[in-house]
Amino acid sequence: MHRSLSIGATLLLAACVAPTTRMATIAPDVIAAEQFKQQQLVIQSELAEQRRVTELTYPMLRAAAPLCGQWVATRHGVSVSNLHAWKREYHDAARALGFSDTLSVVGVAAGSAAARAGIRVGDRLTEVAGQPAPMGRTAVQGYLNLVIPRATRGAPGPLAATPMAFTVRRAVESAGAPQELNLAVVPDTVCAYGAVAVKNDALNAWADGSQVAVTTAMMRFAATDDELAFILAHEIAHNAQRHIDAKNTNAGIGALFGLVVDVALATQGINTYGDFTNSGAEIGAAAYSQDFEREADYVGMYVLARSNRPNDQAANFWRRMAQESPGSITYATTHPTSAERFVRLEEIAAEIRGKMTAGEALLPTPKAPKRGGDGG
Repeated sequence: MHRSLSIGATLLLAACVAPTTRMATIAPDVIAAEQFKQQQLVIQSELAEQRRVTELTYPMLRAAAPLCGQWVATRHGVSVSNLHAWKREYHDAARALGFSDTLSVVGVAAGSAAARAGIRVGDRLTEVAGQPAPMGRTAVQGYLNLVIPRATRGAPGPLAATPMAFTVRRAVESAGAPQELNLAVVPDTVCAYGAVAVKNDALNAWADGSQVAVTTAMMRFAATDDELAFILAHEIAHNAQRHIDAKNTNAGIGALFGLVVDVALATQGINTYGDFTNSGAEIGAAAYSQDFEREADYVGMYVLARSNRPNDQAANFWRRMAQESPGSITYATTHPTSAERFVRLEEIAAEIRGKMTAGEALLPTPKAPKRGGDGG
């Protein structure tokens, strides 16, 4: 059987039309060298993408802490990596870039606790919080377990800023021995959300209640850092307003109503296979979806303002998005139209300017409480 298939494949290739020009023969080692270089470029670009996201989100997470209620934590603003953060086929390329089993600092957010303490990109961690820095395959997670406490659910406001000891080994420009530095990092109080760049060709960004994410395609689409900051601020606002929790609650309510219908039909001998329960959950999850997006735009603009980032051009993002997706101009699904979002953002920017001129706190204006009916 295999012999027959092999003969058939040979005959098929012989019958196919081949290229007619003479192409140069390339030595395998030349191709291998280029593959090595491209793997290095992938590593460098992914590090640069994540650094850009961290640089933009960290000051916003810190400025937005009063908006995040109980969901705040202490952070240091330093990102680390090692050889095992990359696929095995990339290990040689990563080693050539200086990665090993030990943890290297690959990002320090400007103005962060780590930056104030003097930690630099390229430093190697030797001790963290009085313990040897983790090494090997689980080093990054081990580091996170040491430095990132769980979100503190208590009264909003700054948490206890207990200094954390970092010992780093820093290469010197001369041929001398590396420096060993003991640095005390006093953490910042920030909204307890991570921020990640995701390699993906879709124009998208999202929040899941514990982190915000943006695709590399959206990062390329954002014309400026101010535009990308607006996108990230919008997602921070989704988390701060607990929209994911609200959607899950609404889905549960919808599913409950659907279940009642499924059970009622079952008593009549009709098996719906849970269709009404599933449909109810979908309808519930979609309830207030557009309003959640409007609120995220509104609160996100305040996140920008509180972090001293310009918001007067944020609305223009939706004009550019309309050119990319013309259907969004007049057609709304789970999100408002791009035209409505532009107009609303212009109004929000004016509201914030008014508060700044009046010296008022840069906090979103809450809804007026509903008035109860008169008794009698």
